[in-house]
Amino acid sequence: MLITVLLVCLLLFSLLLLLIFASALIGYWQSRVPFVLSPISDTRNALAVAGLRDGHTFFDIGSGNGRVVFVAEKFARVQATGFELTYWTHLWARLSAKRKRSSAQFVRSNFFEVSWANVDVIYCYLFPPLMRSVEEKFLSECKIGTVLISRDFALPNLKAFQVLALKNSHRANLYRKI
Repeated sequence: MLITVLLVCLLLFSLLLLLIFASALIGYWQSRVPFVLSPISDTRNALAVAGLRDGHTFFDIGSGNGRVVFVAEKFARVQATGFELTYWTHLWARLSAKRKRSSAQFVRSNFFEVSWANVDVIYCYLFPPLMRSVEEKFLSECKIGTVLISRDFALPNLKAFQVLALKNSHRANLYRKI
């Protein structure tokens, strides 16, 4: 009996790991961006320089487990939304939001398919192949004054108004729509 219970538990755990791996693989295939955490202190510094304040609308495009969204919520009373394609990290973010009683929204969809017209601050940690499309959407849709924070990877044609040196040779590139 005990062995049967242990085998069932092992099987369920293995299926869970398989689901997580498959979800991560599908998410990477769709976006070409792996799940990588942004350190909280680096995020706070970038949000401060970006001028995030109460009443702002904040997007994290490629929000993973929601960490940056939760940091933004603690930093200021913002209307925060995280966009993520990978199922398991999206689910993790939604469960964390319930546990934290967060008002943040987590959307499992492609962030290129939603309007950025009313966003005040956008955060991203994406790979270079996506940065040209992010730049195009930023320039075509965002209102004057919107700030985009891009961790590590620069927009190809815009000059950042500030580049923050972060831990372990990382950087945050900050762009303002003018």
